[in-house]
Amino acid sequence: MHQRSCCWFTVTLFLTTVGSLSFSSLVIPPLCAAQAETEATTDADEPEVAFSVMSRPLWTLGFEDARWLLPEKSPQTKRVALLTLGEMTRRKNASEQPEEQRSTALGAWSRTIPLYLAESIWFNLDAEGDVYLPVAKGVGPAVFGYAFDQESVQEFLKSRDAKDERQRVDLLISGTEQIDWGGFRSHVELTVWEGTTGAPVGTVTASSLTQSPGQLVQQLERQLLAQLEHLGLPRQGVSSTWVRPEPAETEAYLLALDQLLAQMLVDHDLADINGLWGEDRMYEWYLTLADHMTGAVAPKLMFLRAMAAGAGYGSQYVTQFEPVALKLLNHKETGSEPWYRLSPLLLKRLGKEPEAQARKAELLSVAAGDYRAWLEKL
Repeated sequence: MHQRSCCWFTVTLFLTTVGSLSFSSLVIPPLCAAQAETEATTDADEPEVAFSVMSRPLWTLGFEDARWLLPEKSPQTKRVALLTLGEMTRRKNASEQPEEQRSTALGAWSRTIPLYLAESIWFNLDAEGDVYLPVAKGVGPAVFGYAFDQESVQEFLKSRDAKDERQRVDLLISGTEQIDWGGFRSHVELTVWEGTTGAPVGTVTASSLTQSPGQLVQQLERQLLAQLEHLGLPRQGVSSTWVRPEPAETEAYLLALDQLLAQMLVDHDLADINGLWGEDRMYEWYLTLADHMTGAVAPKLMFLRAMAAGAGYGSQYVTQFEPVALKLLNHKETGSEPWYRLSPLLLKRLGKEPEAQARKAELLSVAAGDYRAWLEKL
């Protein structure tokens, strides 16, 4: 078992749309109980821990800045930063020293709950949600075993580059989660912090002895949206791009987010490809979720984004699932389907250059506004 001492780390901040990376320094609180999840314990040198910032919903990233997939925001829109949650389920058995261990579903909740809440913020409020995910570079996501206190939050906020608009934080959300799969004794607690002073301005708590984790997350989501609205973030009209999963689908949806995150980190050399166990079942998971969420765009874009990532890192399964991807990319009813509008880019990523150029010409003949500008840049 690889153990480390408790200390403060100054880390590199990856400000990313998972298409391009830029760098600056931020402070991450002491990783006294962080667990860098790896395929197996090793005696390798301690990996570099860095923040990877998901500045948009995960399944809208990596499409050459396809901003038209997202709802339009007002000039006054606020930026809400969500930090990885402290994972308390195994805390009572955890050492005060961090350890590297195999990835588990318990660790997945600590990052997918913020990812899900961030996309809900994007599509329900006049606000943007950024998720700050600590990653042991070349290994995978790091898991905290404690909550961020006010001092840690203030240090984090001070370390941002105030001149960089991408690092602007109007509100910061941190918290802890304790998800019990078997006994349904689950608890999630969030604190909302003011983005300039780091003062606490609200809390949201969801607990249950009877609800499934999916039901609990949706309860948490409703309470957080209400809290943020109370703090001055207005509601916005419902977008056709985003459909809230049913409570029975929420667990599968969150685990799909974690699988897609894993593939995207590998595609950008931030995680080890050997950690992608059962990669073929990941693609099947997205497709099954799409079958259940029949009117939803997100599971289909998860599948297509995973295919693009797989093509990027040379997955052996891209060829197996390519016929399904091509069928989806060629499926047209009105021509406004997001996957059809993305098809020139994705066909090219799959090596179908002539088809990509023909589709681009077809869509340019009727395109306008931001979408036309995006097409012309491809």
